[in-house]
Amino acid sequence: MNSSKRIAPHDYVFLLLVALIWGGNFALIKVGLEQIKPFVMTFIRFSLCVFPFVFFMPRPKIPAYVLAAYGILFGGGIWGCANIAIYTGTSPGTVSLIIQLSAFITFIIGLIAFKERASNISIIALAISLSGLFLMLIKNNQGSGPLGVAICLLAAFCFSLCTFIIQKYKPKDLLPFMIWSLLFSLPILFILALYFEGADAFYSLRDAINYKVIVSLISQSYVTTLLGYWIWNYNIRKYSGSTVAPIGLLVPFFAIIISYLFFSYPINGTVILSIGLVFCGVILFNLRHSIEQLFNKTAIHR
Repeated sequence: MNSSKRIAPHDYVFLLLVALIWGGNFALIKVGLEQIKPFVMTFIRFSLCVFPFVFFMPRPKIPAYVLAAYGILFGGGIWGCANIAIYTGTSPGTVSLIIQLSAFITFIIGLIAFKERASNISIIALAISLSGLFLMLIKNNQGSGPLGVAICLLAAFCFSLCTFIIQKYKPKDLLPFMIWSLLFSLPILFILALYFEGADAFYSLRDAINYKVIVSLISQSYVTTLLGYWIWNYNIRKYSGSTVAPIGLLVPFFAIIISYLFFSYPINGTVILSIGLVFCGVILFNLRHSIEQLFNKTAIHR
């Protein structure tokens, strides 16, 4: 399998839906973190994903260490880090922006580990999007110090490793795979919550829970995680990580728009230019096959 395989239109629509869901998820995380500590919220989120479903779904026929690695990287690595970054003051849009640098890490992993082909057009397209991401990060990194950026970069690296696991092992039953892998993340998240946030973070849940927190947790668990990652991982298994990952570059666009609508996140000319560069890069990447065919036909007729 290589990155030259086209994404079918209906799959592309579902991937765009996932990008929208994930963009909104960062705002939902912010809502939840107004009442709950980050590791406690992550623990609750993935507990809702696991129970009671794990009792009714057979364990996937994949080595336990693979399930454990995916669960720990996904639960603690991606979302534990994302929650900490938002909790310490990094805006949801900036967190989603930095995490989507995983698209470039995934692209490099695909070239090295899976011998995927990288055309000149795909490299140019990713470079255009990358310039937009860095411009947005440099000019609009409000409230984020070096620690927040470093935490988000760690989350991005974990995201790429999760993509690598899906592409390498190609789990047949993706929903049971997600549920069982997240089971392995719960002990780690529980220990981290106790160590960093203390038992009081759990004791105070009774007073912290309100309808906003409930909506946040349910959306994060069932819509963002189980539905969103089922669609995402299905397409990674069907195509490749380096083919699907660039669509994730649209997540910051949705996150910033939603942050603007609900949290008064400022949108200025720099943000608009950055979003435009990301969009142009993603569009060029997904039109690369047609452009390559056009160039090939032109070369033949010369």
